[in-house]
Amino acid sequence: MTRFMTTLHHNGVFIQNPLKYVHGETYVIKDINFEGMNVNQLREIIDRFVNGSPKTYYYAKPGTTLVRGITEIKSASDIEDFMTLGYQNGFKIDLYAEHHGYDVMEMVRDDNFPMPNEHLVEDDPDENECVTIPDFVDVQVQSDDNVVINSVSN
Repeated sequence: MTRFMTTLHHNGVFIQNPLKYVHGETYVIKDINFEGMNVNQLREIIDRFVNGSPKTYYYAKPGTTLVRGITEIKSASDIEDFMTLGYQNGFKIDLYAEHHGYDVMEMVRDDNFPMPNEHLVEDDPDENECVTIPDFVDVQVQSDDNVVINSVSN
């Protein structure tokens, strides 16, 4: 039986650009066993430590930013992945409670950051760095041309 030390981030909110969990509290749960646990059992345990019932639970890969390492816990398989990262991090891992019902993973998708390995293209050996511009970036070119802005009136 493996016991974890989990830092529970709760009663706060996620904000984006970059993704952060703010205005919350932390509670360290020592000596907790997640082995064989399903999502409902996880909810029952965590609900004892927080005000109100969180809508969703997330964990983040240790050593990464939230935006790059956050994962929603939706299934027993997700709990197993959560435990695996905990094993790899000396039996310590952070758990985040989302109380308001918004989709944090949508915030991650909307956050303006390049995904790992998307920023370099290695097709041209003559270039040291070629940058691929992600689809979500609106590229505008500035020129020396005169621009006339017409007044619009009703």
